[in-house]
Amino acid sequence: MPSRRLRRARSRTKRLAGLVAAAALILVGCDSGGTPHSDDGRQQLTVAALPLTDSAALYLARDRGLFAKEGLDVRIQTVQQSIQALPALLKGQVDVIASANYVTYFQAYEKGTLDLL
Repeated sequence: MPSRRLRRARSRTKRLAGLVAAAALILVGCDSGGTPHSDDGRQQLTVAALPLTDSAALYLARDRGLFAKEGLDVRIQTVQQSIQALPALLKGQVDVIASANYVTYFQAYEKGTLDLL
């Protein structure tokens, strides 16, 4: 029988994966209709993610099929720094950046290179 600590860790992982899935769904719900769909009709979503444990829930949700169950085809593009993903976000090459340092967004906004509004 799993220890209480292990059960709590699994529960947290499931909640975090659920939150990531919910966030992705909210973002897709804000879509203006221009997001492409895969051959099987699922909406495609490209997520830039840092190779950190903070992104683990994103990978778990994808690997466990949580996104697919909601009609999403989530593709994860690994980036080494969140600042590297901003040009791709601005060009529409990625739809969202996961686990990024929010300071990066504020700096880009202040420089005028990212419109957050």
